[in-house]
Amino acid sequence: MLKRLAVGAALAVLALASTGLEAQTPRKGGTLRMTAPYGASLSSLDIHTTPRAQDGIVAKLIHRSLYKWDTAANKPVLELATEVKTTNGGLTHT
Repeated sequence: MLKRLAVGAALAVLALASTGLEAQTPRKGGTLRMTAPYGASLSSLDIHTTPRAQDGIVAKLIHRSLYKWDTAANKPVLELATEVKTTNGGLTHT
């Protein structure tokens, strides 16, 4: 009885482990569903053009930037950028 239970458990683990091994291809479109803490309407998804908090929250959820803020180190760290080169006496960062 115990052997059958162990075999059944092993088969269940194998079945669950084999699902979702392939990454899905990203696709355009879809629906973003979230609870908006400051209201349900959005005026813009461009975080630079809106003073509204709810627009900024949604924009940060769906957009990434070159840097992100590391709260533990209290400094910006690379997100999309892979490296930073400083030239012109520290005035130009590329």
